[in-house]
Amino acid sequence: MKIVHVNTYDIQGGAARGTYRLHKGLLQIGQDSRMIVKYKHSLDPRITSVPSLNLDDNQDVQEICIPVIQNNYINSNRSSVSNTLFSFSYPGIDLTSTHEVIDADIINLHWITYFQSPPTLKKLFSLGKPIVWKFPDMAPFTGGCHYSAGCEKYKQDCVGCIQLIDDPYNLPSIILKDKLELFADSNLTIVTPSQWMAEHVRQSKLFKNNRIEVIHNSLETDIFIPLSKAEAKQKINLNVDDFVILFGAHYCHETRKGFAEFVLTIQHCLNNERFYSLVLANKIKLVCFGYAPLEALESIPIPLLTVGYTDSDQKLQEVYSAADIFVQPSLEENFGFTTVEAMSCATPVVGFNVGIVPEVVKDGITGRIIPVGNTQRMAEAIIDCLLSPQKCQLMGENSHKLIQKEYPLSVQATRYLELYQDLVSSYSNSSAKVHFTNATINKFSNCSNIQANSNSQLVSTVSELESSLGRNLNGIFEKLSLKAILIERLKDGQLIQELRNNLYNSQSQLQHSQTDLAQSHLQLQQTQVALEETKIQLQHSQTDLAQSHLQLQQTQVALEETKIQLQHSQTDLAQSHLQLQQTQVALEETKIQLQHSQADLAQFHLQLQQTQVALEETKIQLQHSQAEVVAMKSSKFWKLRTQWFKLKRLFGLTLN
Repeated sequence: MKIVHVNTYDIQGGAARGTYRLHKGLLQIGQDSRMIVKYKHSLDPRITSVPSLNLDDNQDVQEICIPVIQNNYINSNRSSVSNTLFSFSYPGIDLTSTHEVIDADIINLHWITYFQSPPTLKKLFSLGKPIVWKFPDMAPFTGGCHYSAGCEKYKQDCVGCIQLIDDPYNLPSIILKDKLELFADSNLTIVTPSQWMAEHVRQSKLFKNNRIEVIHNSLETDIFIPLSKAEAKQKINLNVDDFVILFGAHYCHETRKGFAEFVLTIQHCLNNERFYSLVLANKIKLVCFGYAPLEALESIPIPLLTVGYTDSDQKLQEVYSAADIFVQPSLEENFGFTTVEAMSCATPVVGFNVGIVPEVVKDGITGRIIPVGNTQRMAEAIIDCLLSPQKCQLMGENSHKLIQKEYPLSVQATRYLELYQDLVSSYSNSSAKVHFTNATINKFSNCSNIQANSNSQLVSTVSELESSLGRNLNGIFEKLSLKAILIERLKDGQLIQELRNNLYNSQSQLQHSQTDLAQSHLQLQQTQVALEETKIQLQHSQTDLAQSHLQLQQTQVALEETKIQLQHSQTDLAQSHLQLQQTQVALEETKIQLQHSQADLAQFHLQLQQTQVALEETKIQLQHSQAEVVAMKSSKFWKLRTQWFKLKRLFGLTLN
């Protein structure tokens, strides 16, 4: 089947990436898919960009006025309700004469802002071919806003647009009226990537009666695969044990992306003692990618790593894999590729209940779903993931399995192919025929570079810049242009006054500069005098330095002598060490002898004690003997014995 996709860009931006992924998926399943874009950045040979076109000479005024209306009546006139794109989709480029469109079985429109206008779309619808329009945002069914910021006036007439401060001509209402007239009875089937967007389309004034299908977007599940958390964190210079909170979007400064809500959520987290203690321990890191107003995070005492905008899938894979959780705080979102990309890398999502979040996030299983705008609940969910790492890891693993199963390119492509086949079959059975004007046929025939082989590289297409306007817009275009030009002139007047003020300020600054210059000259002269004095001091210093060199040489000689003395001292010290060792040996021997003497002395003391005991016993025995002698001497026997011995001596009977 031959399918042609129409998108403003081929790969730049979320909508373009989504279109290109569908294009690749259709090629994977064997379909002849091509793209026509206004701006091409890839090298894909099956993508054709239309050449730069200008309006005819007699339409120069319109060529000038259209960008003035966009810049002054819209861009400079926005209220604080929203800062998301509000587009004036004129002029458009007529693609009905391009060979890609003529050959196509199906025309699939995508994000066509600044590429297609209501009149050029009417021409495409008039071809009689089945047309699918995948809505990347709300712009197709509003008067110009790409997200309504809660406004529901697109359900009726878009009168009194809340996103424009001053709108005397009711421009959004006029645009919507033209769409209602030009798109009436169009052979158009609408696809949305989320139920959230489908519900808004079903309630719109413009497309509530059209066929509406929901087919989720896809991604390269073979590229967005998880790295180990430790490896990924090291790749982006984080510690492996850091708890990483990731946030990001292409343009984070859009109010609807919820950057302010993210900041408030983190502030709530800091009120938790456990969370704050880990912050103080440097265990929590914030990582942000995309264009973001980072000054809003300066007051938060958590280290921040900014990746910036990147279109590198490898870099995104590393960042997603390094994160422990991905926070999705969008207040309005059609799909949100960041959600499924993070989940595919095994990182659970904590997100508001909007866009694809309620359809892909299973609360407590693959992430956490939070009521829109409830930052306190979002903070509690983040803290729960922080304090339950195993549960958080399991949710990440479940997320990866879900995305691998339901979101590959081939799954989305197959669902689209089934829709295409149904539409082609229905149109084949109807009486609708494709009619081309002779001019169209001639232009197509004269395109000499067109080749019959559908696999050949595409060449420049035959296209025209469409200058016509919707009937209702045409009625106010002149007044609208004058209003926009008047605003431009007023801005120019303000600019002139600003230039005058700047000139006056510059003159004042010049006078101050001249005064400063005179002072600088005086200071220069003083500096030169000081320089001469410094030179004299330098000469004195050089003399002192020469003397110092001489003293240094003398000191070096003394040092050599000291070294020799030191060597002698070291020799003496070595001998002293030897004598000390010998003395220590002798001391050890003396200690041993002393120990032996002490042992002998102890034995002697023991013998002495035993002798003393024996002596005491002998004394006692002696006392007993003496007592016995005394007793004997006092006895009669002893007295008789004594007298007997005396008689014997008297008579000479003894020798003594």
